[in-house]
Amino acid sequence: PVEAACLTNKTGRLGGSVCIRPPDLSDVRILLLADMLPAMNIQRHGDLLWLRTTSLAILQTVLNADLAELCILQLEGCSRMTALPEQLSQLTALQFLELRNCSGLTSLPNFMGKLCCLQQLVLAGCVGLIELPVSIGQLTALQRLDLSWCTQLSTLPDTIGQLTGLQKL
Repeated sequence: PVEAACLTNKTGRLGGSVCIRPPDLSDVRILLLADMLPAMNIQRHGDLLWLRTTSLAILQTVLNADLAELCILQLEGCSRMTALPEQLSQLTALQFLELRNCSGLTSLPNFMGKLCCLQQLVLAGCVGLIELPVSIGQLTALQRLDLSWCTQLSTLPDTIGQLTGLQKL
């Protein structure tokens, strides 16, 4: 079985395009999606542990699949994303969430408190982030909260004091 896959549509040819048949990803546990076509059909992947992408369209497509066991989700540079998709609330096994340089993100939804296994939340470079939800205090497993370069974030909710496992802020 395939443990990891990195899919890309870069051809290395100017003006060229490639039409690929989506591979069978049923045994993949780590999936890096780089510059993929948003229309790629991703089916049920209950065993997927790690997903990394820079495309909001890909994220929407992937979140429509069954990813109940997803442990790591990394999004980088999704500047057009102004809110997190509601489907993220179903990723209750998520342990690491990185939303790096998602400059259009202004706030996090209250469903963040449902991500009970979350140990690391990286919001570095989310320069548009104005506030954190009160529900962040429900993330009792959280050990690391990275708010570096969140220049618009001026206050933290009082519930931040409920994060007794927090080791690095």
